[in-house]
Amino acid sequence: MGLTESNHQKFVVSFGKANILQTSMLLLAGYVPVDSVGSKPIDVEQRLLLIRKARKALVARTSLDCGYDVVEWNAALLADDIFSSKYTSEYAWEFVNAKIENCDANVQDLIQLRQMLENEDEENASCDQ
Repeated sequence: MGLTESNHQKFVVSFGKANILQTSMLLLAGYVPVDSVGSKPIDVEQRLLLIRKARKALVARTSLDCGYDVVEWNAALLADDIFSSKYTSEYAWEFVNAKIENCDANVQDLIQLRQMLENEDEENASCDQ
């Protein structure tokens, strides 16, 4: 399945009372806060930008770097005593956990987005040398 507009629209959700770690994980998983797009359709570039920002925010907050891999980030946050309590904060945890677990159902979409970001990162790294 390709990256079509209809694929992207199913990722537009309300983040509710999600904290910074939870919001970053939702963004990394390709979800887009409904209040940031309103009724406008989202596209690949918007999702890529949000995923890239989410990774940067997670790296800055945790000093870890699991790339764009949602499963690795999820495991790392849950395994860390300090981050785990913040990540599993009661207000939005059930919602966030369900969305993160459900992102496996959309794995092909995420693989394509992650591949695009990793390719961009490689191109940018080669330009820096």
